[in-house]
Amino acid sequence: RPKIILRETNPHRKRKEFNFIKRLMIRYLYKYADMIVSLSNGVTDEIIEDYNLNRKNVVTIHNPIEIDKIQDIVKIKSSKPWANWADNHYVIMSIGRLVYQKGYDILIDSIAKIKKLPVKLIIIGEGEERAYLEERIAQHNIADIVMLAGYKEDIFEWLSQADLFVLSSRWEGFGHVIVEAMASGIPVLSTNCPHGPKDIIVNNYNGKLVNFDAEKIALEISSLLTDKNKHKYINNAYKDIIKFSSENISKKYCNLFYQVNNSKV
Repeated sequence: RPKIILRETNPHRKRKEFNFIKRLMIRYLYKYADMIVSLSNGVTDEIIEDYNLNRKNVVTIHNPIEIDKIQDIVKIKSSKPWANWADNHYVIMSIGRLVYQKGYDILIDSIAKIKKLPVKLIIIGEGEERAYLEERIAQHNIADIVMLAGYKEDIFEWLSQADLFVLSSRWEGFGHVIVEAMASGIPVLSTNCPHGPKDIIVNNYNGKLVNFDAEKIALEISSLLTDKNKHKYINNAYKDIIKFSSENISKKYCNLFYQVNNSKV
């Protein structure tokens, strides 16, 4: 029979669509896979524990990122995509689908709590929660400082012009956009959610991790924006993210295929 390799992109525990029947089926069917690839160490540990899998049949391989391509794009200085909208303000960027998982409701609450700094938030992405988020923005009366920019092709031009990237997710399999932001040369703040960000960010070294709490997120945003030494996070991130390059991740997949096929590398 052909070899079967499954790829698990997200933790299951927080996903409402994974009911008892689906979990029972996963527990039964996953045992027939020759190998299971998960996107972070936390997802690996979670599925091994929840579905009683053999650890030797589960491997963590992170998402590949085209780091060199991103850095080439951001070297080309362009005008700010948001024109004069954020003059004399710190620009905070977040990117992702407008869905519950991404925690944009809490990020908007956090921005509303920042009173002593001139900040503006841009969220790039579309999704089912747009109307809900627009209502939340209106409730806080902060429509003048929050932009739901919709889907954009040229995200690296936006990222490279921002002062800070924030990932506010409730959970993440990996956190692809964290590495993209690091490659774009801006500091990164992420919620310490299950599970991916912990595989990328070493707290206070190449970025910041914060608990999923609007008050704490607001405090960390203010602290990072005014940190005179924040460039150290960018420098350390540049050195760290090479392990997520497309070349390095491709080698891991090639080795996996050889292993599953019982071939020599």
